[in-house]
Amino acid sequence: ELLDTIPRNKFLMFDRYEPLDGEFNHITQEFEQTTYKALDELAPVIRQFDEIIFYHSPDSLDPKEIVTVFKKFLKNHKIKGRILAEYKAGSVEKGKVYFTLDNFALWQIMKDCKAKGIRPGKDTGILSCNDEPAKEIIGITTLSTNFSLMGKRAGQAVMNREKVAETIPTQLMRRNTL
Repeated sequence: ELLDTIPRNKFLMFDRYEPLDGEFNHITQEFEQTTYKALDELAPVIRQFDEIIFYHSPDSLDPKEIVTVFKKFLKNHKIKGRILAEYKAGSVEKGKVYFTLDNFALWQIMKDCKAKGIRPGKDTGILSCNDEPAKEIIGITTLSTNFSLMGKRAGQAVMNREKVAETIPTQLMRRNTL
């Protein structure tokens, strides 16, 4: 409703694409195909573990497409997995892959691994989203769009008053944890 009050020629949708009536500018990321492609690429490594657990709260604002893709991935690859609403502190176990979009859960998993002597990438796997320097330094495998590029493209589009309909690709950053 609020978005409908903004003239389409002055509107730039940024980050997550949401369908609206009419033509409008957007620089966004895509979740379905890119997430499936990344999971597909990781399937041989994921198979080395007993199961993959994806943490996703039904109440979160995280993309619902990732839940659909995760279920499709499990079915197509015949991999054991489940979706839980949240990570419970202290519940990390060897033989599992943990996939989370929530940084708080990620850091709790890492902390629990350290406390239990579980080695990420060896005893357990970890996959996160939205790459950032700390994840790169620690060696966490991530699935992320290039937010720097997204911001630069948005700035260029605004400064040059150009029409833009662009999807910034999501990339799998393979590191030590998976």
